[in-house]
Amino acid sequence: MTLHAALKGTPPWSVVWSDGFAESGIVSSNAFHDVVVNETTMFYLQSLRDAYCAAPGGSLNQTVTVTNSRPHAIVSVFGSSELCTNTLGVIRAELFGQGPWNVAWSDGAKSNKVGKTGVTNFVLQRTVSKVTHDTNYSITRLDDAYCSALTNDLVGEQISRWSNPILPRRK
Repeated sequence: MTLHAALKGTPPWSVVWSDGFAESGIVSSNAFHDVVVNETTMFYLQSLRDAYCAAPGGSLNQTVTVTNSRPHAIVSVFGSSELCTNTLGVIRAELFGQGPWNVAWSDGAKSNKVGKTGVTNFVLQRTVSKVTHDTNYSITRLDDAYCSALTNDLVGEQISRWSNPILPRRK
């Protein structure tokens, strides 16, 4: 996320942000600061100086609160939702947040460290086989690089119906 401060006065400016990031020699009327947060964090300009003087502390009253959003997932049908005994099927889950992700499925399977660091969405395809009964596949837990999803952040499911074909009798 990029923080922005509109600067007034005479360039060049020097700024120090609340997290200690300092920049001097700013000649445009904008100061920018890229941040990555793991939790809710407040940022503000700690000090500001233009070509002639420092701004009084009370005039720097703008605070920005940055919240890291929770990861979320959407599970959907990929191909046919009906699988026959001993066949392969694919479950598709689109993951959002900050990679990598750890995924726990409703059938107890786990997909750990999927996606790369810095990636903000990822399509996970899981192959299931040997379906022996009706099964609903959904994600029961999702963690990204920073936090965990809540139940409402996990939507959709893959429903696999077991069908055992009946072979005709020989006469």
